Amino acid sequence: MDVKINPEDSVNITHISSFYDNVARTLGFDNDAVRYDCTKIDVSRNIQNNIFSAWEKMGASDLEIGMVWCNSGPKTDDKLAEDTVRLFHGFFVNENEDPLPFDAVPQKPRATERAYIEGENTRVLKDQLKELGCKWDRDKQQWYHTDPEKANEAQKLVNGASTPERGAADNSVNRAVKEASRDR
Repeated sequence: MDVKINPEDSVNITHISSFYDNVARTLGFDNDAVRYDCTKIDVSRNIQNNIFSAWEKMGASDLEIGMVWCNSGPKTDDKLAEDTVRLFHGFFVNENEDPLPFDAVPQKPRATERAYIEGENTRVLKDQLKELGCKWDRDKQQWYHTDPEKANEAQKLVNGASTPERGAADNSVNRAVKEASRDR
């Protein structure tokens, strides 16, 4: 499992275990509840460089840095994207030294608040709303998104479609409204 970490999590660390604690926090683990198997993690080259630089600033010699990295450091994988760690089964272990399976790794919390998209002509824009990641709420009969930025983008799309200067006067919804008003 590849995990992107905050670049600051590999800068100014005093010990390799503090880096592992940062990785655990990124995944939502309580640092006091887990231990780490350093043979089950790879890091990108820039993470290794950040850690080495921090230790050099603390006065560690190249020999000391090399010994710590060989004995309790991860492997460096030049193919990993910057600020990425690759975790293998068994990196996280519980107090009994039993490996925690990947399904025990908590997922980042999902936003639960829904931002609903307002507008009459959303049916015509259904495919575009889906592309933005919007979902349909059957109970409310309305589109929504849990990411406020995406919801705002979707709302702008809907608002723009109902603005005549954007060409929405030619869409099927507006034509149907015009025809209905003529029939009266």
